[in-house]
Amino acid sequence: MEDSGKNDRLSTINPPFPSDVPTAPLLRLSLEKLLNNDTEESTRFYQACKNLGFFYLDLRGTSIGESILKDADRLFDVGEKLFELDLEEKEKYDFSAQHSYYGYGACN
Repeated sequence: MEDSGKNDRLSTINPPFPSDVPTAPLLRLSLEKLLNNDTEESTRFYQACKNLGFFYLDLRGTSIGESILKDADRLFDVGEKLFELDLEEKEKYDFSAQHSYYGYGACN
């Protein structure tokens, strides 16, 4: 499968993780295998839920997964465009007076 690199944005903007900080195991599970009823992947899924409580779900290889990844890319693009707007434009969408989490909110 060809990867445009857009799905790997976080790894290019974050520094390497420090080697002296403890980490938890993180299993990578394949949505494609799970949807195809792969017995081994289903067992790994069960064990990750039971023993770890979390896992990384690889969305590549399925139409629904690829659709989600494309939507995520578009959201990154929207976010970049949002932060490029002038402060005056962003302040038009400040809903903090209505005690809303939606809209723009400046850091004080």
